[in-house]
Amino acid sequence: MEKMIAQLKATKGKGPFVSIVFPTDKQYPDSRQNEIRLKNAIKLAEQDLAGKTSPEVFERLKKKLEADVQKVDLVHVREGIGIYFSEKAFDVVVFPLPVREKVTVGKAFDLDALELNIQARQDYWVLCLSKGKSRLLRGNNDGLKEIEDEVFPMPFENEFEVGKARPAKPGEFYVKEESKIDLERLDSYLRKVDHALGERLKTEDLPVVVMSVERELAEFRKVSKHRPSLLHGIAGNYDRHSPDELAKLVWPVMKG
Repeated sequence: MEKMIAQLKATKGKGPFVSIVFPTDKQYPDSRQNEIRLKNAIKLAEQDLAGKTSPEVFERLKKKLEADVQKVDLVHVREGIGIYFSEKAFDVVVFPLPVREKVTVGKAFDLDALELNIQARQDYWVLCLSKGKSRLLRGNNDGLKEIEDEVFPMPFENEFEVGKARPAKPGEFYVKEESKIDLERLDSYLRKVDHALGERLKTEDLPVVVMSVERELAEFRKVSKHRPSLLHGIAGNYDRHSPDELAKLVWPVMKG
């Protein structure tokens, strides 16, 4: 959003500059209101434009605005939409955080909603523990990006091989026949993960959401040296979940 703010500030032309911001709903049937909100906002913008421009300029801008807004995607939305329009510009922003409806026509774009979304932005870590590997993801509001480097994802199998023990079921970290030995190896592995997490926290001290099966959530909290940073735990087996799928589970918890 910082790039968008810089781009809008650098927009050339004498104006007027139209800024339209309105909240959106993601779920049907409420999402049907998105089109109505857009139409109402356009109507307000046109009324304001009519009072601030000559009839000739108004008709030209109205025609361009009504053509440009046809490009606005009202299906793949988040918490709100911002439309920034002038004779030489048309930009659309999808807001990850809630916004209030606001329509302005002036000598410059109204960037309040963009700046407030930046100020209210939430950054965090997601540590996804599983039998196959432990993953670390960087969260920004409702988006997650997986860290892929020499440390993460951190495989679990080699750390946990135990003779001829039977295969573990999905989501299990140890088998009952060798539970004592396996628990020691689990603790060793979790401490290794915790140490790697600590290295990340040294450079970006952000809250951490841990996702794993219930027992391993408890075990990780027990061995972790970074308990103050462990903001939430989400129980379940998320070994095969994509970042987008994980984000749908994590973001409601973070913003709640």
